[in-house]
Amino acid sequence: MSVLEKLKLYLEREDGTLAEVSNVFEKITDGIKNTNSDHSAHHSGYGNLASSLFSLNAGAIKEFSFKSPSTLYAHLKNIKLQTLGSSIKLEILKNVTVTTDTGTSVSIRNTNDNSSNVAQSTIKQSPTYSGGTVWDDAVALADSTNQYTGNAEINSSENQELITKTSNVYYILKFTNIGDSTAEVYFKMFFYEESKGLID
Repeated sequence: MSVLEKLKLYLEREDGTLAEVSNVFEKITDGIKNTNSDHSAHHSGYGNLASSLFSLNAGAIKEFSFKSPSTLYAHLKNIKLQTLGSSIKLEILKNVTVTTDTGTSVSIRNTNDNSSNVAQSTIKQSPTYSGGTVWDDAVALADSTNQYTGNAEINSSENQELITKTSNVYYILKFTNIGDSTAEVYFKMFFYEESKGLID
């Protein structure tokens, strides 16, 4: 392989175009620039936000379906859980069979106001399903004194994410009040959709 071919290998973008060398190296240290995947997703117009605020009685469960993109893969990132009044457990379930998914849709917003991309994924309340195995979970601790809010996160660091299957596969976001009083629950999640699910 020639020097030119090697250079092309490292500078070729996903769409086949070549990056200019002057844009690849950082000016102060001459090191190669590094932009994390989240930042790239925002600028490319395929980053998305979704959130919901709801009350949950002691011992009660509230569930949302997450249906994966029809032709892309969803990368679930920065899932934030906040509760006031009682402790809440969040479980993300995979390997579920959804029989009814006609609940109220949760709004999904593109993080780049310059993009017209619309998420292929959908999030809906109160699906009917069977089966399921826990893919990831988190617990936000709080109590009935309302003296503090409980906070928990899933995949909050740069290199953590859950990658869904493509072709409209269902996942479940399951919220359980594991305390003895009513909780006010807020969750917010960032995810992006792109064409690679598994890279050899």
